[in-house]
Amino acid sequence: MDVTLDTNAVIALAKNEPDAEYLRELLDRHRQGLITLSVGRVAFLEATPKGANELPHVIAEKRIADAGLNMDRVQLYRAGQYLAYHCQECGALTFDFELDRGYALCIHAILAGVKKIDFNYYEYRQRRINDLEEVVQKSWHNHFNDVLGLIEHVSWGGNIFVTSDHDFLKKRRKLAVVVPGKILNPKETLEELDKMAFPLPAPPGWLPRLSVPQCMRCRMKRHLAV
Repeated sequence: MDVTLDTNAVIALAKNEPDAEYLRELLDRHRQGLITLSVGRVAFLEATPKGANELPHVIAEKRIADAGLNMDRVQLYRAGQYLAYHCQECGALTFDFELDRGYALCIHAILAGVKKIDFNYYEYRQRRINDLEEVVQKSWHNHFNDVLGLIEHVSWGGNIFVTSDHDFLKKRRKLAVVVPGKILNPKETLEELDKMAFPLPAPPGWLPRLSVPQCMRCRMKRHLAV
């Protein structure tokens, strides 16, 4: 069972916020070998304190240490992997940059909602040309760190994405259509784990987690047949 901690969950542990009570229980279950905890690479980039003079990786390392996550088997700053797509038409597996972009656009559209945060930074900057650049940058980067963090989680086959960020929690029903696994807050994660019989059965062999109606080859065949 692979459980991903969002950046705000790491911060809650580091600052001993209310959710830390539930998150510490997740740490205990990790120590017992019942789950595996992961923190995505995007955590290097997120939630830098205002006015901080230290480099992002120094801030991130301190945060990880304060959260008590420097322990065996915790996968820190885990890098995203290539996304594999299953073509529903021909059954092939495919890796496709255009599909990756489309998937990112889909998650972006759900998370952005009515905020009107453009996918392209320069378009967003143009629309907010009268605002301070650092304000615009922070807004755009915070949003895209959320998008990238969720894509990282999907790419390595994470089962539960743990967050207290309402941008995720308010939209998880829509996200569930395109994101495998579950998006839960820390308390809900413990409740979900309590329903499971441990040790969990061994997972099946590697399988792609995303499917598309047609891969590029099938689209090309149809285009040439017209």
